[in-house]
This record gives sequence, structure tokens and C-alpha cells, in this order.
Amino acid sequence: MKGVAEEGATAPAIMISGHGAIADAVEATRAGAFDFLEKPLGRDRVLLAVKNATEQGALRRENERLRELVGIPQKMIGSSPAWARAVEQATLARAPMRVCC
Repeated sequence: MKGVAEEGATAPAIMISGHGAIADAVEATRAGAFDFLEKPLGRDRVLLAVKNATEQGALRRENERLRELVGIPQKMIGSSPAWARAVEQATLARAPMRVCC
């Protein structure tokens, strides 16, 4: 596991072992394994682990992509009176509220 993490692998790793000690599972997940499977392998358990790892990887990539988009300031343009009112209202909405009297 350590070699995979050090190489900068981006695909999730599933550790498979014939010696299913809890300490081994904990060590593998701390080292970056997505899951730890004991032999003998059950078909359904393997398929579930692969499905979950694939879905998590897709969510991670989507999250990174969305963070990149949010980080890029978007410039909105317009010159109509309605647009000017919308910008003014948005600016007022971001101003701190003042409590009076």
C-alpha cells in the first residue's frame, strides 16, 4: 500500500489478504486503501467494494472540478435598467445589516 500511495496513484486501492487480522485492515486503510477484503473472496462483496470505490472516485473528481469552477470568478455583464437594479439589490443584500433604534 505504501508504494502505491507514494507513487501518487489516483485510482482507489482495495487490499485483499488471506490473513484478515483487524490490525492489517486498519493499517491498510490508514495507508490509503479504500477497502480491505479477506479471502476467500465473495463475488457480491468484491462487486460492492469496486462499485463503492468507483462511485467515490467519480464524486471526488466532480468535487475537484466544481471547486476549480468556483475558484474562477465569473464576470457578468449587462447594461439594461433591469440589470442595474438586480446588481444594486445583490450588492445591498451582501451589505451587513444595521439594526436601528
